[in-house]
Amino acid sequence: MHNPANLGYVNSSEIRALYISQFGLANYNYLGATQPVGADYVFAVNWMRLSVDDIPLRPDLSDLTLVTQRDSARTLLHDPLGTFTDREDAVFLSLARMFRWNLDLGWRYFAFPVETPIGVNIKYLNRRIHTVQGSGLGIDVSVGAKFWLSDLLDVKWMGRLGNALLIQDLTGTPISWNTKSQDVMHPNLLWSLSYEQPIRRFDGQLNFVFSRASRYGAKSSWGIEYKIQDVAAVQIGTTAEQFNAGIAFYPTMFQMPFSIEYSLGNHVLGYSHRLGLSVSLSKPI
Repeated sequence: MHNPANLGYVNSSEIRALYISQFGLANYNYLGATQPVGADYVFAVNWMRLSVDDIPLRPDLSDLTLVTQRDSARTLLHDPLGTFTDREDAVFLSLARMFRWNLDLGWRYFAFPVETPIGVNIKYLNRRIHTVQGSGLGIDVSVGAKFWLSDLLDVKWMGRLGNALLIQDLTGTPISWNTKSQDVMHPNLLWSLSYEQPIRRFDGQLNFVFSRASRYGAKSSWGIEYKIQDVAAVQIGTTAEQFNAGIAFYPTMFQMPFSIEYSLGNHVLGYSHRLGLSVSLSKPI
């Protein structure tokens, strides 16, 4: 689960699955379940895996002469040493609580409702690269806020503005390896801003989200979605400088609402394909 505070907006039991094929080289799998507890608490369990298979084994030739390196490379082409797998798993236990309150701007103005979810992840990480294996425990915390600009500015057509702050690896997440060495995942600060604009004339909604993380060079991501209520949605955006476009459908089968999503991302290494599925198992609280 990326941002646990967002769980506060979930109002029904859900099961979600996701598969991403990245450039035909790496595979990403996700499976999660979410369960509201009362009107204010939401609990979730999520599993993620990133794997790269059939990575060729190569010896270290850096200390050899150029001629020896050339001859060794030719030999490896005809008689390879075999392959290995890079596999990274993460299990998240997440809890969120929603606070609903009124923001009072003073006697000259008025009070308007605000939703403020707070969430926490407790995560277990496990990595295996060839014969090297490492694991560790970490904590993420996040807080968000959403309110209607129509309430704040008294303009009926305006939509809902939201923002969230996520701190990943709050205290630093140590990864202990079976080689008796240790790495540390340092804290990452991620800020996001969202806006939801109802298009009442066409029974639709236009959604926008922007986020920026401090890790990996402080890169930004953004996305735009146009959703036709309970029917379909079209999405475009960027993630880590990769352009994405997708479509989603919201059918109902066996009296349960479904969400089926597909998106295609373009990258210098090739295309990535993303297929997601979610199903709601209970009526909204």
